[in-house]
Amino acid sequence: MDAQKLKILKFLRNSNSGITSWDAISTFRITRLAARISELKDDGHTIETIMEQDDNAGKRYAKYYLIKEAAI
Repeated sequence: MDAQKLKILKFLRNSNSGITSWDAISTFRITRLAARISELKDDGHTIETIMEQDDNAGKRYAKYYLIKEAAI
């Protein structure tokens, strides 16, 4: 498995609060989170996307949650 995908998957396994693009950038220096999430979904993982709103900036952003891991 690609190193970036593995980092994201491990983070999602241990997180109840999900991951955002900012989390991926600041924690792992991964700038294309949506692409890595898409690849994880292609691998069979069930990942839910929730759109949230930053009330201070008025911006919307995606937060991803691992629902179910793919069978090995």
